[in-house]
Amino acid sequence: MRRRDLIFVEMTGGTAEKFMFAHEGESTTSILRGVCCCIFKNTVVYLTGGFRKVGAMVDAVQRNTTQGIGLGRPVTAEPDLPMKILNGSVHSAIQDASHPNDMIKQILASGSQLEQMGKKRNRFLKAAMTERLSTYASEDPKKHGLPTEHILNIYDKWGHGQFGMTLTANVLVDPTNLEAVGNAIIFKEGDSSERRVLYTQWAQKMKQDGSLAIVQLSHAGRQTPSYVNSSPWSASDVQLKTPDNQYGKPIGLTLEQVKTKVIDRFVYAAKFSFECGFDGVELHGAHGYLLSQFTSLTTNKRTDRYGGSLENRNRLILEIYDEIRKEIPSQDFLIGLKTNSVEFQSEGTTLEDAKEMCKAYEERGFDFVELSGGTAEKFLFNHERESTKKREAFFAEFAEQIRPVFKNTIVYLTGGFRTVGAMVDAVQRNTTQGIGLGRPVTAEPDLPKKILNGVVPSAVKDEFNQNEMGKTIMASCSQIEQMGRKSVKTAGGNLMDQISDFTDGGLVAKYDEAVVEFMIELKKDLSEGRTPKSIIIFIFVLQVYFIPRDFFAMED
Repeated sequence: MRRRDLIFVEMTGGTAEKFMFAHEGESTTSILRGVCCCIFKNTVVYLTGGFRKVGAMVDAVQRNTTQGIGLGRPVTAEPDLPMKILNGSVHSAIQDASHPNDMIKQILASGSQLEQMGKKRNRFLKAAMTERLSTYASEDPKKHGLPTEHILNIYDKWGHGQFGMTLTANVLVDPTNLEAVGNAIIFKEGDSSERRVLYTQWAQKMKQDGSLAIVQLSHAGRQTPSYVNSSPWSASDVQLKTPDNQYGKPIGLTLEQVKTKVIDRFVYAAKFSFECGFDGVELHGAHGYLLSQFTSLTTNKRTDRYGGSLENRNRLILEIYDEIRKEIPSQDFLIGLKTNSVEFQSEGTTLEDAKEMCKAYEERGFDFVELSGGTAEKFLFNHERESTKKREAFFAEFAEQIRPVFKNTIVYLTGGFRTVGAMVDAVQRNTTQGIGLGRPVTAEPDLPKKILNGVVPSAVKDEFNQNEMGKTIMASCSQIEQMGRKSVKTAGGNLMDQISDFTDGGLVAKYDEAVVEFMIELKKDLSEGRTPKSIIIFIFVLQVYFIPRDFFAMED
């Protein structure tokens, strides 16, 4: 047949013997992708079968999988469905009673990826986000870095959100090398019955819906603000340069100090977590913190056994894993790692580096790895490529290339997921086995439950400029603080109680004003030698209050 004779082609699939309309994904696009549009140049392609959500239709067109959307059964229930979609009145076809969100439940509620751990949970991970709501009393170890009632209330909310795995915020292992004022800390010098009771309660809050409770253990290293410590530890003495000179020049650790001030502290914190009832720990080896300062050539200029080759630079993480495993048996406690898929900067971790490092983690026996990316110098939590925008997950393209390395280690991908369609697609493509959610669940603490119950097709979309990443993170920190004002019981079971709705453009404008005031106050504190506040307390009546000096038991 000559090309000019064929004006359009409608693609579908299956026979009477093998009915393919019982699709496993949102549509048959995953089956036909790469077949249709690479063949047809002038003939118009329509794809029919399985389309239900507008997001999937748009995605299929944007990917150039099809040029037209064929609708069958959906328009027997809604003859005017195209008009409703084009007018923006609906986001999907109605779900018939016989298949209410079966596909979503089958894919996202599956616990199969954790069955090898002896744990059966869903695929959702509550990612770690800084809270800065623990006590700050640097002169009194017993009172320094204790979880507060605010923290317990926050995880009371997330504990009702139906996550498969819940991570704490970054819990620091060194009281002098913090990410910020208000970090929770686990350290030997501060051990007390009070600390153990609070951490035990924390674990219990996280587990209310059957979630695994995991402590993210971190060491800020050179990313310790100078107002906390002007001479923090690092792999080498490479200073983090920022416009406001917020970080001091670090001190390179000696071989002995690597053991006593890093490895031993991580091991102690892991054992403490185990004894307080947590199900595991995640070592924070991403985003420019100490462990990644060892793995990256940007910050590691050592010439000893921890420097030079990739094997040497990766050694510290593996030694921490080995020492924890000597203390805690694998059948009772998970060990995971958050690692960069790529750093996107000169001498930073490359994709090939990440692959080799991940091979070592797989061989060593890490239970799970959470893939992320970027550093404090190169903030990568934004969409830099058009293809990534369409896919939503910030690091999906890199994760797809790293994923084949893992056979037994479970992979989570965190960063950018907003729509259910993108989450399902990432799992079906085998890009990831788990979906990490951060900022979306500060607006909706129970987002996984809503998704699994078919209540929502996506996270809410706020009205912030998404290119202003710092501001969106600050807003999430404010929402986290709001979550902590009441327990679930006190809030009458309303998990959204007092959380700012930033889908309201007017409220976002007020928050923008709050940020300006906050930055003025921050600069004033720093210039006058005072410990600055860490978050914005945002009140619903559109007044802004900054954290009172005694909120963290701060010292002047």
